Amino acid sequence: MFKQSLILASATTAAIIASTSPAIAQSLETKIIQPVDSNQLILANRFEESLKQNRGELMEKLNLSNNQKQQIMAIRQRYSPQMNSLSSSMRSARETMKNLTQSNASRSQLESQYRTVSNLREEMADLKFQQMMDIRDVLTVSQRQEMVDYFEEKKKSNDWLGDR
Repeated sequence: MFKQSLILASATTAAIIASTSPAIAQSLETKIIQPVDSNQLILANRFEESLKQNRGELMEKLNLSNNQKQQIMAIRQRYSPQMNSLSSSMRSARETMKNLTQSNASRSQLESQYRTVSNLREEMADLKFQQMMDIRDVLTVSQRQEMVDYFEEKKKSNDWLGDR
């Protein structure tokens, strides 16, 4: 249960970040070929999608101080160039993969491009995790718990983390 709460809190923090920055919040649903995601990354992406719709409500519920808001903005700004660069690289790699699948590319070419896409996704997941941990450090213990409770309530009320 503790592990689940920790995962929920971590993923939720990432979702708050992504929901407040359009460049970071770019949907991962448009991938041509998706490497196997870890359960945590899938959960983080679903939280991200949910927060796009519920950002104001959650931010109000967390009752962030002005100092916390400034710290979170500074963290987002610090990570933004790397996230934008990785997002661009991922789009390019997915486009290349799409073109290869529609051409007469060899198996080894496709496998190589798949590894490239997978590696970029892993880099993005690592970067999101680092950012999420930095933001998590800004939140109080009660705010972290409030986030977990908020998403548990949302999950129960409308099954927003249901199967896809």
